[in-house]
Amino acid sequence: MIDVMEIVRKLERKGASEAEVIMWRNRRFRVSFSEEISDIIDLELISVSLRVAVNKKIAVIGVEDISSENIERKIEEIIRIARASSEDPYWGGLNTVFGKTVVEEIYNKELDEVSYDDVRDIIRTMVDNVHDVHPKVSVSRGSFNILRTEYNYANSYSNEILKRFENSFGGYIWVRADVDNIGTFSDFFIGRSIKKDFDPAYFSRKVAERSLEFSRARKTTTGKYKIIFENSVAGSILTSVFSPAVSAETIFRKRSPLIDKIGTQIFDDKISIVDNGTIGRYIGAREFDDEGHPTQRTILVEKGILKTYLYDSYYAKLLNTRSTGNAWRGLASSPRPSHNVLIFEPGDLEINDLIKEVGRGIYVVRVIGEWLSNPVSGYVQATITHAYEIENGEIREPLKGGTLTMNLYENLKRSFIGASKETRATPARIVAPSIAVDNVSIS
Repeated sequence: MIDVMEIVRKLERKGASEAEVIMWRNRRFRVSFSEEISDIIDLELISVSLRVAVNKKIAVIGVEDISSENIERKIEEIIRIARASSEDPYWGGLNTVFGKTVVEEIYNKELDEVSYDDVRDIIRTMVDNVHDVHPKVSVSRGSFNILRTEYNYANSYSNEILKRFENSFGGYIWVRADVDNIGTFSDFFIGRSIKKDFDPAYFSRKVAERSLEFSRARKTTTGKYKIIFENSVAGSILTSVFSPAVSAETIFRKRSPLIDKIGTQIFDDKISIVDNGTIGRYIGAREFDDEGHPTQRTILVEKGILKTYLYDSYYAKLLNTRSTGNAWRGLASSPRPSHNVLIFEPGDLEINDLIKEVGRGIYVVRVIGEWLSNPVSGYVQATITHAYEIENGEIREPLKGGTLTMNLYENLKRSFIGASKETRATPARIVAPSIAVDNVSIS
């Protein structure tokens, strides 16, 4: 077993002023399928990340061959890389605040007991329910995954190894309706408990019904509309545009429209947004971040007013404040501040009441290309792939096509209509309701 503290001490003896070591042990069970199961992967991977400072010269490397001989080689290598690197003039040292927030439900023993036969039965239930909707509706592809992670952290100041254990399940299904015209629809599922978080029959039937509906979709008409962004679409827009803007990194590097906006009204006063890494049922919740700092609940927007940004220790020191426990990093990269679980607080309307409130507009359920939106300006752009016409407060004809554009801050400040009670968690660590906005352009 890898002893991350022992590696920290070896790095120091080789010349590191400071050292940090992380070990991930990931066990992934994945079953891929279409009409039948096509592939099964049951794999355990152990990887190690090394980060050192030699004075203000920083180096990071990832290690996937964890043999003792290779670890020793990588220790020598990273010290050489650091000594040959340019200084980081802003370097203020590794994190020195450690702890574990109490986060319940982050590890569910139920998932340890799930067998291949259980997963096979879930997949069969989904495929059968797709067929029950219409004889010409079929599953094009899908997957079911269970991930278990052990995470060990230590640095020069931690004095002990911090450990956390997490597990989750998730996947997707893509369905095709081959009737007069072809219609497709896909959806994801994710959670900590299959029993509590997932109804495979209901889920797959809904996907199949939508694929059938969209086989008769007509083109969206150009104009300005009241738009309801279904919760998963609202979540993807927040991921692409809002989350980067509240990162202390983009604030420091002058790449955010929210610079110097703390205390000002950026959204409608009915909007509140928090980052909460302590609610274990959501993916992204964790006891401590990727620097060993405890996670917390951070109010970002309260009644439309921007309250703070998200910090790791590096940018907290640069901006003379405290880390909010939001450091995230990859195997071979330094930490960066990002959301743990970004939650757009729900509204007070059932979805049908929100549709009635809109009266006439478009209900958008799927988009692509939203990741090309501009977080520096708040400009949102996405191509509509699946939507519905709203007429007289009711869902009518299915629609497809057209590019929607808006400015997130202008539209959510001056043209916000409301949000649904129901929220949905996404794989991108966002929890969002469906939100209704006026004055959205479609071309």
